[in-house]
Amino acid sequence: MAKYNPEKHHRRSIHLKGYDYTQPGSYFITICTWQRHCLFGEITHGQMQLNRYGGIVQKHWQNLIRHHQYMELGEFVIMPNHIHGILILKDVSEERKSLDIESTLVKLEKSPKKTRNTRNYSGL
Repeated sequence: MAKYNPEKHHRRSIHLKGYDYTQPGSYFITICTWQRHCLFGEITHGQMQLNRYGGIVQKHWQNLIRHHQYMELGEFVIMPNHIHGILILKDVSEERKSLDIESTLVKLEKSPKKTRNTRNYSGL
C-alpha cells in the first residue's frame, strides 16, 4: 500500500458553504489517522484484519446510536489508516421540541428554590 504523500494526496474541503449540516439527512464521512499511520490493522489476502485499535473503532461506531438518539448508522468500513461511514440524522423536530419542553419542566421541578437570606439573629 502506498504511503501518504501530501504532494500527491492533497484534498480540498467539499463542505458546502452555508449548508446546515445539523439538518436531517445522510452524511458520508471519512476520518483519517494522524499522518495516515496504519493504526487500525492491515489488509491480508484482500481482507481487512482489525487489530486491537481497529476493534475499538468498530465498537465505538456501533455504540454511537446509544449516545445519539436522533442518529442511525449506515454502512461503515475500517481501513488501515482511515474509516468511511454513513451517519443518518433523523428528522425529529416535533419530537425534539416536546422532549426539550419536558426536560425543561423536569429541570425546573428539580432546581432548588431560591430562598431569602435567613441568618439566625439571636434576640430578634
